[in-house]
Amino acid sequence: MKLRSITITGLKAADRTITIEAPVTVVLGENGEGKTAVLQALSLLATGTTAGIPKTAEGVMRLARGDEIELRAAFDKGTVTRSWRRDKKGAVKETIVGTLLPAGITGKAAAGYLAGVLGGWSEAWRPGDLYSLSPAKLRARLVSLLGADFEPADHVPPGAPKWAQPHEGEDLGTWIARVMDVSRREANDAAAERKRIAAALAEHVAQWGETLGDGTLGTDAESERAEAQVELARLREEYAAARDAERAKTEHAAKRAGLAAELVGLRRVAQQEATAGVDPVEEIDVSIAAEEQAECDRAQAEAKTRHAVIWEQAESKCPHCGKAAADLETVKAAELQVVLTDRAFVTACEAHRKASRGWALACVLASIRETEAQLEALEAAPPPAARPLADIEADARKAEARLALAGATGETEAARKTLEDDLAKATATEAAKVQMRDDFAKVEATILDDVRARIEGPASAALGKAVTVELVDARGGETCRLAADGVDVSAISTGEQIVFTAALLGALASGAKAEWRPLVIDCLESVSLSRRPVFLEALRGLVVSGAVHQVIIAGCCDSAPANMDGVDVMTLGGEK
Repeated sequence: MKLRSITITGLKAADRTITIEAPVTVVLGENGEGKTAVLQALSLLATGTTAGIPKTAEGVMRLARGDEIELRAAFDKGTVTRSWRRDKKGAVKETIVGTLLPAGITGKAAAGYLAGVLGGWSEAWRPGDLYSLSPAKLRARLVSLLGADFEPADHVPPGAPKWAQPHEGEDLGTWIARVMDVSRREANDAAAERKRIAAALAEHVAQWGETLGDGTLGTDAESERAEAQVELARLREEYAAARDAERAKTEHAAKRAGLAAELVGLRRVAQQEATAGVDPVEEIDVSIAAEEQAECDRAQAEAKTRHAVIWEQAESKCPHCGKAAADLETVKAAELQVVLTDRAFVTACEAHRKASRGWALACVLASIRETEAQLEALEAAPPPAARPLADIEADARKAEARLALAGATGETEAARKTLEDDLAKATATEAAKVQMRDDFAKVEATILDDVRARIEGPASAALGKAVTVELVDARGGETCRLAADGVDVSAISTGEQIVFTAALLGALASGAKAEWRPLVIDCLESVSLSRRPVFLEALRGLVVSGAVHQVIIAGCCDSAPANMDGVDVMTLGGEK
């Protein structure tokens, strides 16, 4: 379907009628002449909105010079008039009429109908929206538009489950993204289940033996159970004896260590006494020295008593004759006797002390000999040796496992067989899931290769640079990166972006469902003078090929191309 003319009333600049005859229409004009308003009028007609305003009737009226905007368009299949009027109360009413509409459709239904017939090619009105999408969403959008020739149902691998069938109304991009996600997840889940069963079987084999006929059990399970019970009882007795032996060994070591420490202390005491000159003596020598000390003590006491008596006698005189009872010589003799008995007592005390130390040393030496004898006896009779408790416990566990195995022969064999069957099924399921994932991956690769080819070829030819489209990241995930000579499209010049976008939209248009697929471009002046003829010729070729129905492009007056077949130039505010 093609647009033949559009009459614009009340929108921004002057009212005008634009007639479109050639495949490519170039609208030129100085700033303020209304060339951008022409492109906005086309967007308002098809979608009811345009870039930069709210998507409401009140938002549309921001573009009005007065209280009314009216757009009357003639297509080769009918006419349509779309208008917005503000009433006296300030409310805005939208009206859509025309022969292009089915009979009886008005209001929101009419707006929805136009949105599908004229505005379904949304990229024509907001091409910048493509670049604002996330990489994954842009990839899905490109696949959905460029995969129009692919029927999802034709690419479902044989034997695929019901979920792999395309849903009603599901486009190619949504379908392939869904089936790839589900197939990857199911393949991963199947692999995880196989690993789980394999681990359970390995644990079973480790516990019960690889097979029941590998010699782990004899042919008679009852005999095996009896032998295992006897072995287990013997091991329990051995364990009790070994535990007692361990306890005796610990006590023996503790006693030996105590005697050794005691011997060191005794030897230290004996060495100290020998260094002090003390000699060992018999216990009788201590008794004799004690008796001598007691005798000296009695002699000392007697001497002191006698001295006191004599001293008193010497001090007192007879009242009749005046003479003392004891003379001076007698007193001195008594004092001398006291001194002699004192010295004898000190000597006796020293002899008794030395005898006591000698007897103590003799006792220490006796204790040393006794301790040495005890140590020799301990070393000569070590505690009985026994197997390590850990080894006995390990043998007991084996005997218990053997006993359990003998008692569960049938159940164990059945459990192993069940695990083996489950593992075989899980392995087959995993292989099928992986194959399904790989089949869908091949379908996805075919679709993505076609998407790349449809974009890279036309875009490279239009730009004169190698355009690359990356649709899979390094990890195999969904992404989208458009580059020219390795430079991201977002970083190339404005003119190059316009050329690239036109080529991209031309490639995408084949997948649009709208009955009218125009290509609407602004800022022709951004394209270099040397490239404009080639650019316009490429746009004309898009129309001739049927990719788009017609091209409307706006630019400043100095961007007027030379006379070209299929290109109609219209200058606003001047002559055609």
